[in-house]
Amino acid sequence: REFEDLKTTLAAAIRLRRMEVRSVFDGFRRLGDNTPPDHVTLPQLGRALSMLGFSLTEEQVHLLCKAYCDRADGACANYVELLADIDPAREGPDVSALVEAASAK
Repeated sequence: REFEDLKTTLAAAIRLRRMEVRSVFDGFRRLGDNTPPDHVTLPQLGRALSMLGFSLTEEQVHLLCKAYCDRADGACANYVELLADIDPAREGPDVSALVEAASAK
């Protein structure tokens, strides 16, 4: 129940403030050399949400990590799945990755 409430609160704030959240996570993703695609480390998850203005408790960040850690090592969270849950209207391809790919050609 607490997890569902947290997702609802995050989603409502993102819609209300018309926040663009994907680029923050994409920025952290580019910093993670050993992080799988579409994942951020657990500390990066907390920092990204903090940068977006969310003052989450350690327990709330842990709830998100527990829900979105889909790797055996438990060291990273799938931020694409998180964004699909809290910002589904804006979920789509990583525009910066598309631009990088196009400019590399």
